Amino acid sequence: MARDPSRDTLRGYLASGCCLSGWVNAPGPFDVAGEFMGEIRSEDEVSVGSSGSIEGQIFAERVLVEGGGRVQGEIDAQAVVVRAGGSIAGVAVQAASLTLEAQSDADGAHFQIRPDYQRSTDGTAVPSSAPT
Repeated sequence: MARDPSRDTLRGYLASGCCLSGWVNAPGPFDVAGEFMGEIRSEDEVSVGSSGSIEGQIFAERVLVEGGGRVQGEIDAQAVVVRAGGSIAGVAVQAASLTLEAQSDADGAHFQIRPDYQRSTDGTAVPSSAPT
């Protein structure tokens, strides 16, 4: 799916030094530079910055964990990218594609990677083609 630049005007942000717990439904990208506990749903990308941490569930088109960023819990996304120094240790990941850069931390993580994986609008997995 091509990125829609018009959604950037709907970008959500949790600043470094801020803590938030609860539920976020972001129609566009959502950047986490602070501490978040709970559930994030985005129709676009969830980005965890170098000072960011998420403990809970992420449902998004794409999840990016920058170096220094940490995620604990579950990730359900079309694509997951963990940059060098980023951590998804102990996370359950369900995605169509996963990129772990050298020196990223995924100790104890559980992966279900299927090229035909697609997320439905309610965040549940659906196959891209019916079984034969």
